[in-house]
Amino acid sequence: MGLEDHVVVLPYKKASNPMLLKDKALRLILSWR
Repeated sequence: MGLEDHVVVLPYKKASNPMLLKDKALRLILSWR
């Protein structure tokens, strides 16, 4: 849960639209596996 945590949480704080960013982060995580 290390990398995923950082990818989702760090940008999440700066996001004006959290849902959009969460979707992008999830896609990134899925593409890594």
